[in-house]
Amino acid sequence: MSNLPSKITIKEYISAPAVQKKMNEMLVDKDTIRNFTTSLISISGQDALLAEAEPRSLFNAALEAASMNLPISKSLGFAHIIGYKNNKKGGVVEAQFQMGARGFKELAQRTGRYTIINETEVKEGEVKSRNRLTGEVEFAFIEDDVERGNAKTIGYVSFFRLDNGYESTLYWTNEQIEAHARKYSQSFKSGYGPWKDNFDAMALKTVMKRNIKNNGPLDINLQRALDVDQAIIRDDKIDYIDGNDLLANEEATDVEEDAILAAQEEAAELEKNTDKTTGEIKDTKKGK
Repeated sequence: MSNLPSKITIKEYISAPAVQKKMNEMLVDKDTIRNFTTSLISISGQDALLAEAEPRSLFNAALEAASMNLPISKSLGFAHIIGYKNNKKGGVVEAQFQMGARGFKELAQRTGRYTIINETEVKEGEVKSRNRLTGEVEFAFIEDDVERGNAKTIGYVSFFRLDNGYESTLYWTNEQIEAHARKYSQSFKSGYGPWKDNFDAMALKTVMKRNIKNNGPLDINLQRALDVDQAIIRDDKIDYIDGNDLLANEEATDVEEDAILAAQEEAAELEKNTDKTTGEIKDTKKGK
């Protein structure tokens, strides 16, 4: 109880005149402010780490979600606030804002450009062929839900179609997903947090986020969501505990990661070149 964050509750923090003023400026009407404060106090009371979190970071994370009109609820999957101990600050707990897959989908739909946007896991035997030149992947999904539910998951895919007919599919194997998480998530490397608690949801979010960022049209809200995802939002800047590979000024990092993942993918395919369900190498040779 000796450090400052533990002495100030979130309820006390949002009662300060300067914070009240900020809420009035950002949230417009009294009903929205009332719902916001109720939700903020509720999530703090339901999570032990968030109850200890530095209140400014918790408030800013919640305000970010409110500015996008996204509910904060782990069960709904639009946006989340995660408590992390910041060892660089002596173990002070800070609140990290995280977008969910459903949040990215919601913001994409609001642009009016995305007519279809979806993501799903891919089961063993469902990848039939891949064209490295066009980037096209052919899937044959298992129809029976029970059979499919029992099948081994080998990867995750995101798809969208725009109002002009443009389509984009992004498929990552389990190995690619894990390499990405290992590189960019401290919680994954430490064995705690959303990657441990719900790997499928985080993997689906990752392929959707990557597909939208690399291939889809972005309005202001989508761009902001990409920028603040996995961030501690401060008054004057955003910090990344995990590291964020999707910032616009880190294209070199993206290229480096793509090269690493492509090499891993190539190695995985070579290892599986006798698998009757894929046949990638055979198809490539035939194309020559």
